[in-house]
Amino acid sequence: YIMWNVVAGSFSLLWSLAEMIVCCIAALVATVRMTRICGMILVPMDKERAMLAGSLARSALELGHPKVRTFGIDPYKRANKYLLLIYALIYMGSRGITKFIAKLLMKKVAPRTLLKVTKFAPLLVEVLINVLFNSVTVNYAMNEVMICSLGPSATIEVTSQLIKARRHSENVEEPLSDEVKLLALRAVGVSITYKMQLHPNSRFLLNHIVGLFADQSFVKRAKEEYFELKGGLAVQRTKSTKSHRSHASQQSRSRKACCFCSRKVAEVPAETLHEELADLGLDEEDLFFDGLTGLSHRDALFACSMLVLALMLDGRISRADWKFIQRAAGSARPPLEAKWSSTVYLVNMYNSGRQMNAEMFHQIFETSKGADGIGAASCCDYVTDVMRTILEYTNCC
Repeated sequence: YIMWNVVAGSFSLLWSLAEMIVCCIAALVATVRMTRICGMILVPMDKERAMLAGSLARSALELGHPKVRTFGIDPYKRANKYLLLIYALIYMGSRGITKFIAKLLMKKVAPRTLLKVTKFAPLLVEVLINVLFNSVTVNYAMNEVMICSLGPSATIEVTSQLIKARRHSENVEEPLSDEVKLLALRAVGVSITYKMQLHPNSRFLLNHIVGLFADQSFVKRAKEEYFELKGGLAVQRTKSTKSHRSHASQQSRSRKACCFCSRKVAEVPAETLHEELADLGLDEEDLFFDGLTGLSHRDALFACSMLVLALMLDGRISRADWKFIQRAAGSARPPLEAKWSSTVYLVNMYNSGRQMNAEMFHQIFETSKGADGIGAASCCDYVTDVMRTILEYTNCC
């Protein structure tokens, strides 16, 4: 009996390993073909291409996205660690739990005659469940790869169109103010903390906006405004730790200088742009909503459109995300009225790889001046959204 269990366990382990290897190879091959279809060039490798290639590989293998702080934005700021642990345990034990329940139902529900005829029913159930989970997993992974492939080009195109529409609105060409630029950065930051993940497309959008807006003069003005708004309390906490470390480093340097009979004073290195942006509180929701209150209509429309873009870059907008968008639209003065049907239509446009423009984002919050119903969701759009949600929950659970 023990020998039989050892042989069966070894065979099951080898079969599961071979199954996993085949699925991983198939997913990576399909990812490479998808990059060729999209015309994406990954060689010669540079920083952006390395980030894109890494995101595609992680999406294909379902390894998850990096859990690092970027520009002071913490993806897990709102997350409950115990809840994340429960989700991880459920995900790891999903196949075993499903097999156990299916076998239990077959023994209790199926007729005894059927069980006598099909002696290999438990094995058949196990194979069918593995096939079902593999198909769902690979389908979900390929959808994620497609979203990561579409994200960079869609991000650059939509962002440039939104900026252009904002500058040329009301037949007046006016550059973006520092307040609007800072709100655009905070829109991406709060979307990352609200989604509780640093999606590669969100990372790309954040880097793109930082490259467009953030320079030394802008960061200096934004930090002064942040000091005045927060009373210096939020930044003093971060500065206190840095000053303590710098003070300790200065003491150690001075001791070394004494040992070598040197009287040189240690110079404190200047902060980089990454460190300075981390002091602006880009992931603070209250500052984002308070900033929307004092904006004009077109500036609030631009900021809310950037928020929608940041939230939809992972290919989905849940009901919780929609409530967040409604809260942002209601914070503007006068309040903007967000439309769910236009949002569903826009998300399906993005997932299908079709071209989007600034008018589609504006139509979420205001009535289109052109043809009526150009951005209204159809029954197929709602069905597609429901099927996408079902696939996501099936893969997670």
